[in-house]
Amino acid sequence: MKKGVSIGIVLVVLMSMVVSAYASEHVVVKGDVLWKIASENKTSVSALATLNNLKDPNLIFPGQVIKLSSHNEAVNQESEVSNMTNADKVVALISSIESGDHAPVGYINPSKYIQHNLGVKDGLQGFGEVMALLPEGSARASVKRVFEDGEFVFAHTEYNFWS
Repeated sequence: MKKGVSIGIVLVVLMSMVVSAYASEHVVVKGDVLWKIASENKTSVSALATLNNLKDPNLIFPGQVIKLSSHNEAVNQESEVSNMTNADKVVALISSIESGDHAPVGYINPSKYIQHNLGVKDGLQGFGEVMALLPEGSARASVKRVFEDGEFVFAHTEYNFWS
């Protein structure tokens, strides 16, 4: 059993958690299918097909931009997120490791995210790759305490991966 305790992890997420709210669009990559994009974003294939004027929902291409919500929905989500502190966003992101909720990943500013684990690449790609390795339901992530100091967020967390 691998167990890791990160005490006082300086999840120095500079203002990196602030910029983006929930992703309002998805850029298709090789291997993407609409049903999986819909599932990961808690919507339906028909809703995405309608929103994106897709004649054939089984036909999407790498590089294609898929809108995930209407402008009004995106504005409501951004308003909801803008009321969150950076500490709240860090807690939501760490909790999402266990819950599988993809929305908090949208809080990460991809140009400023620095991974503290030297075995994992920086940026969203590295974060996504390590999360994809975890079998569903295998991770436990617990936030013990969190505080903000200006643009910095510090989190004391306890992890248990591959339990």
